[in-house]
Amino acid sequence: MTQLLAQGWGFEKVKERHVRHAARLLEQGVQWEVMEGHDRPVVERLVRANILGIPTSWTIDPAGGGVVARDSDGKVIGAVVAGAARFDDGQVVTFVRHLVVDPAWRGKGVGVVTLGVLHQLFSAEDQPVVFVGNCAPQDAKFYQRSGYTVLQPGEQLILPVGTPIAIGLSSQPYPCWFFRTR
Repeated sequence: MTQLLAQGWGFEKVKERHVRHAARLLEQGVQWEVMEGHDRPVVERLVRANILGIPTSWTIDPAGGGVVARDSDGKVIGAVVAGAARFDDGQVVTFVRHLVVDPAWRGKGVGVVTLGVLHQLFSAEDQPVVFVGNCAPQDAKFYQRSGYTVLQPGEQLILPVGTPIAIGLSSQPYPCWFFRTR
C-alpha cells in the first residue's frame, strides 16, 4: 500500500489560494509568461543557485519549457521548469523538474501562482493525465496546498498510463514524489 505524506487539497480550496496570491502579486506588478529561449540562461542560473545538488553545468532540456514570473521591472523572480512525455496510449505526463523562487520573493505566493499557471498552459485535449515531481519532505505542505499528493520518502509512484508504470526515486535531497491528476 502506498504511504502518503500529505493528501492534496481539493480544487476549490487550491483555486481560492491561487487567486488570492495572484491578485496580491498582480497589484505589485508581477506577471507570468511562458518561458522563452532568452529566459533559459536566467532560469538556469536561478535553478543552479537555489536547488540542492544541481551541477554547475546543468541546463534546461531543449525539449523542456515552463513558466517564468517577472517583477515589475521585468526581472525573472521565479520559474517552473517542466517536461512532458506522451505515452503509447496517448496519455500525457508532465514532469515538474524544478520550481524555484528568488530568495527575496519567497513566502509571497510566487511559487504557488507559478506552479498553478503551469496547469493552465495545456489545452483540454492535451491536458496531462498527471503532473509529477519530487520534493524534500519539509516541502510536502507547500505541494499539498497546491493540490498535489505527496508520497513518503522512498515510496514508488505509479503512473496511470496504459499499463501502469511504477517508478522509484533515489534523490537524497528530494526523496518524495508529488503528483496531481486532472
